[in-house]
Amino acid sequence: MSLLGLGYVFVPNGIIDKFEPDSYAASVLLAVQGGPSVVLNVPDSGLYTASEKLTGPSWSDTQETEVGIFSETVGINASLSAKVGLSNKPLNQPLTLASAYFTPGLLVSWNTSNSPQQMGVTYSSFSSTSVITATEIKKYFDSSKADANLSVTATPYAKLTYGLFTPPGYPSLDIVSLSVGYENPVTATLNIPLNNLPSSIEDSTLKLTSSGVLTVSAGILPSLTKSLSWSDKFKVYSVSDTFSPLKNL
Repeated sequence: MSLLGLGYVFVPNGIIDKFEPDSYAASVLLAVQGGPSVVLNVPDSGLYTASEKLTGPSWSDTQETEVGIFSETVGINASLSAKVGLSNKPLNQPLTLASAYFTPGLLVSWNTSNSPQQMGVTYSSFSSTSVITATEIKKYFDSSKADANLSVTATPYAKLTYGLFTPPGYPSLDIVSLSVGYENPVTATLNIPLNNLPSSIEDSTLKLTSSGVLTVSAGILPSLTKSLSWSDKFKVYSVSDTFSPLKNL
């Protein structure tokens, strides 16, 4: 998983203007690349099964600036189920079986040229996949087994928050609070028919499914009133693609 977060906030100078939401402008770009990769590292040939749920690493940081306080939290969780039969021990271990990465990008803005006096959301994405070669399948997989199945889910998540407070010398007060959260589960399922090798290799499939949920909240003077606060959830995308990566090999 990797994360890119960029943003800016325009804050008016006047004390009166600080209480006018239309006097502010803000924009946050959030891009998260995440997804599963599967490698096989076994001591000998045979039939192997696995089923695991993993709580991955997480990281958080807080930065104080002249225009407010920024904080970021990112992490990733994963799950795996697999059943493979080997006829020979891979010479070069670990043996990479498959990988599938999805990269969505979100631009959330307030009171910019594209969204004057309102919230704007723009989204784009792309995917990339790889799979074990046909030569390696014929060399290492056991054709007496019906097929080999691998299913892996990786769920990267990220949250960016921003808080603007009254300047020194004035009573302590939250002026603006912004929060953008994102969760992006990606599932890759690899199926390799092992009967009638090598011709059945062409029927191997790699299915990639992914969806993203964006949570956004914003508030003006949130400690004084809830009437100037807003929050919502958006399902920004949901995709499912099936590839035949070894076709005609």
